[in-house]
Amino acid sequence: GAVTLRERFFPDSQRQGVPLPESLIWSCLVQLVSAIRAVHGNNLAVRTLQLNHILCTQENISSVASSYGLPKLRLRINCIGIIDILEFEARKGLEELQNADMRALGCILLSMTCGTEINVNDIYRNNTVQQQGQVLMQYFEFVQQNYSRDLSNLIQSLLNPTAPPTGIRGIAAGMAMRAFDELDVAHGSIDEPSTALTGIYESGR
Repeated sequence: GAVTLRERFFPDSQRQGVPLPESLIWSCLVQLVSAIRAVHGNNLAVRTLQLNHILCTQENISSVASSYGLPKLRLRINCIGIIDILEFEARKGLEELQNADMRALGCILLSMTCGTEINVNDIYRNNTVQQQGQVLMQYFEFVQQNYSRDLSNLIQSLLNPTAPPTGIRGIAAGMAMRAFDELDVAHGSIDEPSTALTGIYESGR
């Protein structure tokens, strides 16, 4: 029953959606950062961080709090390893590939905050640094007006065309406080079936 993030939040025909609630974006970000951290920690790169390669499943649909599936949206990255096989002979350096992962993460966040699907190539391919800055500025202004400073600064640190993107360790350290919110939700999700099973067990006994 999984669908991609693109299918979930962006219509197929026009790549347009609506800006998403910040709490949902942080939840998705914590899960993606956790996955990227595991991959980069093993001296590898994800290389498939795109809206159409991230699967999303929604648990306990009857009890979700909103149409976005808050707070039980679960993400999984699909197709990992395929590009490494297809481009094995022409593989780039690890640092370059991991930096590309971080840029891709920034584009995912920018897409979710602005309601428009944005790919890395839309910004960086065949554009000068000045043109890249001009393209990003309009998006950054929207994010600054509608979301917290923490989220805005994080997106800018990933997509700033004049500097390398912040590494996964830096991103993880910078959002540590947000991770506790996700941990609380995870514990709540674990407690629900445990409580239900306890009731069934006691009834049977």
